[in-house]
This record gives sequence, C-alpha cells and structure tokens, in this order.
Amino acid sequence: MNRKKLILIFDTAASIQEFKKSGFFSRQKNMLEEYKKHFDLELYTSDIKNYSMELNIKHHNLPVRLSSYGLRHIVYYIYLILSSFKMNAPIRVFGVSLPVLPLIKIISGQKIILNYEYDWARGVRKDYGGFKGLISNIVQRLSISSSDKVVCTAAWLQEIVKKRYRKDAIIIPNFVDTGLFKPSENKKNYILYAGRLHWSKGISILLQAFARFHKLHPEMSLLICGNGDQKSELENIVKEEKIKNVIFKGTIEHDVLANLVARAKIFVLPTLTMEGHPKSLIEAMACGTACIATDIPGNRDVIIHNETGLLVTPRSVNSLYEALTALSSDEVLRKKLEKSAYLFAQQNYGIEKTLLKEIEIVQGFISHG
Repeated sequence: MNRKKLILIFDTAASIQEFKKSGFFSRQKNMLEEYKKHFDLELYTSDIKNYSMELNIKHHNLPVRLSSYGLRHIVYYIYLILSSFKMNAPIRVFGVSLPVLPLIKIISGQKIILNYEYDWARGVRKDYGGFKGLISNIVQRLSISSSDKVVCTAAWLQEIVKKRYRKDAIIIPNFVDTGLFKPSENKKNYILYAGRLHWSKGISILLQAFARFHKLHPEMSLLICGNGDQKSELENIVKEEKIKNVIFKGTIEHDVLANLVARAKIFVLPTLTMEGHPKSLIEAMACGTACIATDIPGNRDVIIHNETGLLVTPRSVNSLYEALTALSSDEVLRKKLEKSAYLFAQQNYGIEKTLLKEIEIVQGFISHG
C-alpha cells in the first residue's frame, strides 16, 4: 500500500521521556502504531534521546544534550525552525504551546492540522499568572491561528476556537483502548484517583472528604496513582491529619493501572479548574467503575449527573463526601452508574469512533485540503 507521508510534532509538554515517566508511554505508542498503518511517519519531540528503534518510526530528537528544562524549550524551537526547511509533508501538531508554528508553516509551506486538547493558556494563567500568563495567551493564539485545521477533544474547546480565535474546528474525543480498560467482576474495597499530583487536581479536597468518609467506612482505602510536585505536601497532609488507609502508588504502567481502575469501587476526579477531555475519567467509565467528578468544563462533557456518574461541586469537601457516601451505601445506584458509564464509553470512546475517525479526517484533509 502506498502510504502518504505525515510529519508529527509534539509540543514540549509531550516528550517520550515524560510519557514514560508518567506511565502513559504505551498509550502514545498505541496511537502511533495506528497512525503508522496509514501513513509514513516522521516524529519530532523535545527528547534528548532518540526513540526511532523503540517506536519503529523515524524520530527526530534534539541534536544536543541539555539538562536545563527552559533551555531545552528554546533549543527545540530553533531546531523545529531549522528542520522546517526539509519538512516536505503535511504536519500534524499535538499541543498549542509552540510559538514558532507560524514560522514552520511559512518555511515548510505545508498544511498544519492541530490538536487542541485543553485550554493550555488558561492553565498557565491560573498556575503562574503575570508575564507567563500573558505570553501563554500569545503563544496559544499563534499556534491555533497558524493551523489549517483544528481538532478539539470536547465541545467547550471547540467553542473557544470559534469565538476567541474565529476558526472552524471539529470534535474528536480522546480514545480508550477498550481491550485494555474493561470491566472486572472482582471489585475491591478502594477508591481510586489517577493523574498528576498537582494543586489544580483537587487531591487535598479528596483527602479531606475521605478522612470523614473513612470514619463510617473503615473497610475502604484510597489509592492515589501518579506523581507530581504536590506529592510531598499530600503525604504530609495524610501524616499530620492521621488519615488512615491512604496509599500513594506512584507512577503506574498503563496496563497495571487498567487493572487497578477496573477493580476499584469508585473512581474520583476532583479537579478544581478545568479538564480537556479527561482520559483517566473515560478509561474508568470503560472499566464500568462508578465515577465521581467535579462539575467543571471537560468533566461535564463526559459525566451526565446521575446517569453516567455523579458531578460534585468543585472545592467542596461536603459535596464530595456526600457523593462517596451515596455510592457506598446505595448499591443499586452504584451498579446503575457502572453499567451506564460502561455503555457510554463503549459507544463514544472506542478506537473506531475516535482514533480511526481522526485518521480518516487527516487522510481526507491531506488529499483534498
């Protein structure tokens, strides 16, 4: 089969090294494997190591080894500009934090298809504010404005692209490997969180709610999977508040995580600000695990309250506590949510409905523009 060439560019937040560190490498590899069936791929990332052999595609990593994270950003931008002179195929960009994208487009003369998975600029403003917040707005605008087609993972992101940047966009949700994330009959007495350990994820709220909940349900545990800059702070909260049955699992490989999610009685995503199209939440739904999530952009695109899960008030310990209590004391409700979540994920987030649709759109765009 004569496959057309496609160039993939990951932004600086999406290096292979970071995917390996966070346990999501296998998910990204699956995505690349599917793309590889249809295109002759070349991949650019900000990694200092080359992964061509491991990925079985042509991988362009940084030509110099740098320990400074900030300097690596700058060198990566320069490297992409210089490399754009030889980019001779349409470009698929993952992420909106590439300020040099307009230059890449001008120099290469290629069409650009951009993935907009979450409001990166808004996240930077909330995390850092000030100059970084201002720059993030400019960078995101440059990235989106220079693209020929924008692919969003959720309706609320599509609205941002249309209203803020006045560009058309299509919606293709994130995919779930339903062969890996699938239900288990062997449910265990634990609540699960999986994701970054960062203040915006609301894990401290979850700990406070679980502390109250555990007094009435001492048989239950809380498993926290993931890593991040808030880990020490969260461990100190558990120690100082003497919260029992909290287990920090650290970074978990994707296949191991799938097993933990499937056996959990409850999955919680207590994010305070926003999600894009939360992968961990749709993976829990695909496992037929009852889900609780905060009522914020992203989560409410996935969870229909009292149908596919429970939505709770962000930053409210009491709201989260009441939801945990409801799912623990009402088995009929929990079973109903498990079944509905599973069916919803199967119908909407399988590879056929998402990743293959995305590939079909990319093929059509390359052929017809």
